[in-house]
Amino acid sequence: MKTIMVYQSTSGYTKRYAEWIGEATKMDVKAFDEVKAKDLKAYDVIVFGAGIYAGRLAKIGTLKKWVQKMPEKQFVVWANGSAPMNDEVMTRVRETNLTENLSKLPLFYGQSGMNFEKMKPLHRFMLNMMVNAASKKDPSELNEDERGIMDAKANPTDHTDQKYITPLVAYLAGLE
Repeated sequence: MKTIMVYQSTSGYTKRYAEWIGEATKMDVKAFDEVKAKDLKAYDVIVFGAGIYAGRLAKIGTLKKWVQKMPEKQFVVWANGSAPMNDEVMTRVRETNLTENLSKLPLFYGQSGMNFEKMKPLHRFMLNMMVNAASKKDPSELNEDERGIMDAKANPTDHTDQKYITPLVAYLAGLE
């Protein structure tokens, strides 16, 4: 099966994961802006990789269009975000992003990080609003996400780790 990973990376975390996944699987890897839908016709499996920003998977609208226009293709989703990898995060990512025609797609996740300086202005604005709201609370009332965002604002984080790609690599190997 011919496989490609198409990824969207703003802060560099998704690009790093895409490169690791490409090395581990020998699949083609392309940045989102290097690929048109017609280029995907040559592939059987399309791994769509993107970061989570304020709970939303980047380029999710494009993924929905691709799945609708290419029902014969097998799509797999790679997501990464600053939240730790656990069942709650996986459920939240799936329920928020993989709805309607995406609900049955396999989902894989890896923790990445947060770097306000590398974010697009809109994402930085939204997160700054969250930081400002959290800073008005008593520190003992902050939840894990609020503490994490406030810490990341002061000190960029990087939790990328090749261990997170293992389930995806194994899944793809099982498709051959």
